[in-house]
Amino acid sequence: LAFILILGTAFFRQATPYLTKIAIDDYILIGNLDGLNDIIFLFFLFLILQFITNYFERFITKMAGQWSMYDIRAAIFAHTQRLPIKFFDRMPIGRMMTRNTNDVDALNELFTEGFVATFSDLFTVAAIIGFMFYMNTELATITCLTLPVIFYITFWFQSRLLRAFRLARRHLARLNTFLQENISGMAVVQLFNKEHRNRKKFDEVNTDYLHANLEATFYYSLFFPITEFVGSAITALVIWYGSSDVIRSQMDWGILIAMLQYIPRFFWPIMDIAERYGILQSSMASAERIFELLDTEPEPVGGDLLKDKIEGRIEFRQVWFAYNEEDWVLKDVSFTIEPGQSVAIVGATGSGKTTIISLLAGFYLIQKGQILIDNVDIHEWNIESLRKRIGVVQQDVFLFSGTIEENIRFGDNSLSEDRIRQAAHDVNADRFIDRLEEGYTHQLTERGSTLSSGQRQLLAFARAL
Repeated sequence: LAFILILGTAFFRQATPYLTKIAIDDYILIGNLDGLNDIIFLFFLFLILQFITNYFERFITKMAGQWSMYDIRAAIFAHTQRLPIKFFDRMPIGRMMTRNTNDVDALNELFTEGFVATFSDLFTVAAIIGFMFYMNTELATITCLTLPVIFYITFWFQSRLLRAFRLARRHLARLNTFLQENISGMAVVQLFNKEHRNRKKFDEVNTDYLHANLEATFYYSLFFPITEFVGSAITALVIWYGSSDVIRSQMDWGILIAMLQYIPRFFWPIMDIAERYGILQSSMASAERIFELLDTEPEPVGGDLLKDKIEGRIEFRQVWFAYNEEDWVLKDVSFTIEPGQSVAIVGATGSGKTTIISLLAGFYLIQKGQILIDNVDIHEWNIESLRKRIGVVQQDVFLFSGTIEENIRFGDNSLSEDRIRQAAHDVNADRFIDRLEEGYTHQLTERGSTLSSGQRQLLAFARAL
């Protein structure tokens, strides 16, 4: 439907100079004012039809673009939640934010200001060429001879713009990563008086981003004056060639005037296509990163084993594990924990204590050996079912924006309010919760920053229970 409307808009918009030609040659020059009224009525009718088709074409394409972006953002977020933990070990959070914000917005331009608008411009050029050749083949041919020159200039500039846009996107991701990291760690930055050093580092990152954008701006600014110069030269050539034909009575005045109206219209969509080609280049660079993320292999779902209840027997059999190739963190580790048994794993920093918990939760796959849960290999367990049976309180407690009750419940709507309060009571978190004015409906800010470290730890214990 949008393409049909584009065709209608292109026709109605470009028919008006031809109506001008008819009005001059057939009515004005011969003094037939009665027939001129019909042309004026037709002129206004075309303007109204152009307005209607243009409105609905833009509305449909914008709506389609917004819904497409909605689906892409949802797809990125859903896919992100299914990615393995090792992916986030090497992917900065700021870069991930860039994928879901700036890159998606750039892709929106690809849909709304890119493909559809480019087709609209192409149809406009085709309509103009059709009207021009219908009126005068010679002047139309002179105008069209500039197309190879325009296309060469366009592709020469845009190839350099693509390189600049790609570089700018990479530096933008670095900038977002730096901002996210430093804002999150502002307490540490201020504690160690590193504000000045961070300002210098930010200035370096910001300068790199500025230079990448300035390179794109240079080529972008140079392109349009060159294109306008070519268009002005063609206009002058048509005036010189056409006026001589008019003087020799080999051409009507209306054709020359209509041609002079068509020439700027002929170059405007070509310049728009060139401008949108830059948008396409930038959007394609963003699309590459988005689809690279979506093509990342998601975390395995594990086997088919589902259990509502487990006994809790854990066994590591000659387990070897390394985060990077053969830089082993665990070497031939074997132990057994029986149901109901309490075990403390003690070791030096970096000895693999946290790694054991991560392997037990299925965050990583071991290179050698076997991990058994209730005498069943961990690979045979459905990973979601297994994690429902594991409660973990991490060293770095992470709380989400929302109420205290929502953080303890953490999306499990099957838990009653009494069960939530019982869990808080069991870890003595109810003592400070009851002192809050809103109690369990008290709103927490990002990462629970309004609570003390100990209070956040207690809420993490309650959530694990």
